[in-house]
Amino acid sequence: MNEQIDWGAIDASFKEHQGSAIPERIDRIQPAPGSYQASIHRVEAVARNGKPTISWRFRIIGGNFEGAVVMKTTWLDTDNPKSMAGAARDLVSVGHEGSPSSFIQNADRYTDSVVNITVKDNPNRPTWPYVYIDGLARKAEPVAAQPTGAVQLPSGVAFNDEDIPF
Repeated sequence: MNEQIDWGAIDASFKEHQGSAIPERIDRIQPAPGSYQASIHRVEAVARNGKPTISWRFRIIGGNFEGAVVMKTTWLDTDNPKSMAGAARDLVSVGHEGSPSSFIQNADRYTDSVVNITVKDNPNRPTWPYVYIDGLARKAEPVAAQPTGAVQLPSGVAFNDEDIPF
């Protein structure tokens, strides 16, 4: 049986990943079907079965399922008009007016935005419910720019050349 397993490839892959960051633990509390407000916890581009997707993680805000994470996959299958229509609906629902590539390039702008979602049972995969984005409830606050260069001194404080030790 060991002849069928490519242990060399497994060991090489393992060695490449040693010391890698451990993926974040996701609390898999399955919320009941219904409507919720949730923050966009993470959004990223992922290839699944050779097809590009947008992978979403939403963290439910308030209620009995406070903090539960639900996931959604938006397929970007150019051969499937229904898939592309769904992608367009999802992006517009979070307030994005551009293309999927511009959304992914600016995904950090949407993290922490609050959206209304609907969770429905998935009869084919009970642990992976259907998640629908119903609309933007609140955009994420823009991250303030960090000051660089000159420092603002308090009123009445001044330095002259003799105060600099070099």
